[in-house]
Amino acid sequence: MSRVTYDSDEVREMKEDLPEWMVKAIEELYNHVGIGEDFGAEDGESVTVQDISETYFIRPGSAYQVELNQEEYDVFQDIEVAEQGAIEYLEELIGMEPEMFDPDFLRHYMEVMPADARMIAIDEADAIIGDLDDDEVVDRAKDFVEQIYSNRELRGLIRDYELYIDEMEEEGEENGEAEELLNEIRELYEYVYREYVENRLLDDPVDYFVHELGAYTEEELFEQPFIRIDARDAARAAVLSDGIAHFLAPYDMETVELGGPVAFRIN
Repeated sequence: MSRVTYDSDEVREMKEDLPEWMVKAIEELYNHVGIGEDFGAEDGESVTVQDISETYFIRPGSAYQVELNQEEYDVFQDIEVAEQGAIEYLEELIGMEPEMFDPDFLRHYMEVMPADARMIAIDEADAIIGDLDDDEVVDRAKDFVEQIYSNRELRGLIRDYELYIDEMEEEGEENGEAEELLNEIRELYEYVYREYVENRLLDDPVDYFVHELGAYTEEELFEQPFIRIDARDAARAAVLSDGIAHFLAPYDMETVELGGPVAFRIN
């Protein structure tokens, strides 16, 4: 005879709609943890199911929340379903409250969409280069290709310009072609700088905005409208790293094996 009883007509009606695996899982849950003093039932006594409901965002009939003797458990049809449930739970939590997670972890899953990266790069290039005078453009462009982002074509233009200026000064002639070379250098410098910023944003926006520019703290960067967190990949990585029970069993971080199904205590 079953040592599990159901608390009310309503709960007994819920039981009638449960799949067979869940009915057996409740019995197994008693067998595994029900006879302990902490559970509130001694060997041979029954435990009472106070409530049953479906839970999480996974396929219907594969996960339930059950309350037995004032203890609540999430019960999953198998470990694969539990893993899916943990990932979906974390994905929603990361999307809604990213500040709850370690920025050093989330930074690997922060991204800027290509269209936003392109627009930001255009604005950055204009802000950095737009108002530079001719001498500053050459000096900044030279430093840029030598120290930050190498570009053979821009480096060659700068070399040609410097050689031309030196030659004209030696001969005492006017620098008739200097302006044309300067315009080419400015245009190419803006293009290469945009390319650099866009690549940095697509590769590691945190490193660019926080460490290179110092424009935001990591916490402030989370709040910017152009930042997107790949919550799905972040959730998968977190579950793989810390384990399912770390997220689904806040009470004791333990997995209760139920002969196929698994349960996690939540209070």
